[in-house]
Amino acid sequence: MKIERFENIKAWQEARVLVKMIYQNAKDSKILSGFITDFTQ
Repeated sequence: MKIERFENIKAWQEARVLVKMIYQNAKDSKILSGFITDFTQ
């Protein structure tokens, strides 16, 4: 099977699900706000 787009790679798809889960869980917590503060200055 030839992969023509990286979005078709199973690991990429699973990573996107993981990112969504992390952001959903961190949305209302201090984790995400601290991360944003640390890396946007």
